[in-house]
Amino acid sequence: LDASDKLDEGDIITQQFGIAPQLAALEMLVHPKDENLLAQLPSFILAPTKGFSFSKKDNPPMVLFIWGRKRVLPVNITSMNVTETEFST
Repeated sequence: LDASDKLDEGDIITQQFGIAPQLAALEMLVHPKDENLLAQLPSFILAPTKGFSFSKKDNPPMVLFIWGRKRVLPVNITSMNVTETEFST
């Protein structure tokens, strides 16, 4: 991921956030759909009893690796590492 082209174009969002939006999109591929707090909110409101939850930890997002026109493979991302380097200009 590289923000240099958008910075050269004067993109305001890139100037403010850098590549954070792209990193957030990648992070969404790693975590199950309903693992975040907002997705669990209906469970807390509708069923305050202990032990009940709409959350499904075994429901990961569908990720496809498209490797040409005829090769499409499902993948399962189990972890992700990000190394961030800041360069001064």
